[in-house]
Amino acid sequence: MFFKRAASFSPRIGSLAKYGTEGASPVVPKEVSKESGKSKQPFKVSLEAGKKYSWCSCGHAKTALCDGTHKDKTLNIKERPVKFMVEKTRDYWLCTCQQTQNAPFCDGSHKNIVVREAPSIEKESS
Repeated sequence: MFFKRAASFSPRIGSLAKYGTEGASPVVPKEVSKESGKSKQPFKVSLEAGKKYSWCSCGHAKTALCDGTHKDKTLNIKERPVKFMVEKTRDYWLCTCQQTQNAPFCDGSHKNIVVREAPSIEKESS
């Protein structure tokens, strides 16, 4: 009986484990700024015609394609991935600054000075 009950708590324990459990009260972020994970450079990726892809619109994935980071409820991310397909199999440049007017493709918006100076994870944690 104990094991069944413990299994029902595993998702909560898993999300807390990401931040560690050492110390008196670990700091868990309530909300992450939209700019925090952006690399601000386009991401080159080979895409296949007719295959479904999900572009990261929150900016927290490690690449331009969604990795599911938005599902972590502790981060309070409201943006959801944009599903898309391409007509030709070839290399594409996908936006990672999330400022493009042609989502998911890069349109050069990252060259704008405001986008270039947006804070990044490295600067915020230092």
